[in-house]
Amino acid sequence: MMPVKNKTIEDYVFGRCNAQQMEELLAWAKGANKRMHWLFALREAFLNMKYQHAFDDKIIVDIAEERLFKAIAEGQGT
Repeated sequence: MMPVKNKTIEDYVFGRCNAQQMEELLAWAKGANKRMHWLFALREAFLNMKYQHAFDDKIIVDIAEERLFKAIAEGQGT
């Protein structure tokens, strides 16, 4: 499994991925359905929260980002 950069995950969640980043994500997620499921669930959760204006508060954004990247760094994916 090739590690994926946090920026690539962030760009995917925010809908800013380019073709190379999508290839990196595919290579990362290809080996485990759990990773693929987690990645899609993360984007879906963000989009749902985005439309509920949950990300208008910078403190909430900072906390959510910290939890996300901590989980990624620990390899939990949740």
